[in-house]
Amino acid sequence: MGIPLKMTFSARLRRLDRWVRQTRGTFPQQQDNGRLFHKELAPLDLHPAGDDAQLNALRRAIAQAHVDVAANFMAARPRDALARVAAVVCWPCSEWSQVCVFFDLDCFKSFEIRDGAQQRWTSLPTNRSLSRELGLRVPVRLRERGYHEWRLDPASEAEPQEAPHEGEVWLIGD
Repeated sequence: MGIPLKMTFSARLRRLDRWVRQTRGTFPQQQDNGRLFHKELAPLDLHPAGDDAQLNALRRAIAQAHVDVAANFMAARPRDALARVAAVVCWPCSEWSQVCVFFDLDCFKSFEIRDGAQQRWTSLPTNRSLSRELGLRVPVRLRERGYHEWRLDPASEAEPQEAPHEGEVWLIGD
């Protein structure tokens, strides 16, 4: 999705708010394509973002929107559904965040296990909380757990990778 170059900060916030409102009362259905999960991405990206204060405020708003969409899906989940929902909030690169609905419990349980040559997640201390650090509103029924992420993206000949990506990944949901 292309973002107009002149999209203002307030227009980006309105777009996030509209996305959250559109998910109220909805729950994604498993498709017949065999995928074990559904992912939902915020309908915007950060660039061009403006000054650092606006960039950080937008990153926080993106994180909050993902938590809100996850809470909306959880509230609309049918009582007999086994599906699990989590906002996967990447920090500080919140534009990489997503909301995942797992239709397979084994897929859900194994999602947080990342210990390969290309990617590793290491648990963050349990006294850390992204929601507390950013002042996010998180419903009481949602659990929060954080990981330090180390990822080596596959390099192409056109763009060799200079350094691995490091950041945090927070799962807020079931």
